[in-house]
Amino acid sequence: MSTLDMILGTARSVEPAAPKGTGQGSGGGCIIRKTNMTVIVVEHGPARSGQDEVLRGVDEFAEYLIRTGY
Repeated sequence: MSTLDMILGTARSVEPAAPKGTGQGSGGGCIIRKTNMTVIVVEHGPARSGQDEVLRGVDEFAEYLIRTGY
């Protein structure tokens, strides 16, 4: 099973973000949410917002896409 198959098979997962150009991790993460026809990928950092807030926003956006037929 490929990584893409694993990602698309999950309703929501939280993965660590890849380090940026400096070679140091940001302390953030990557949120992946699958709807009927779309995959939402959101990268977040600790300075911008907490993970729970980002998850709520991703879930709200996913529900909007589902309601509108995506």
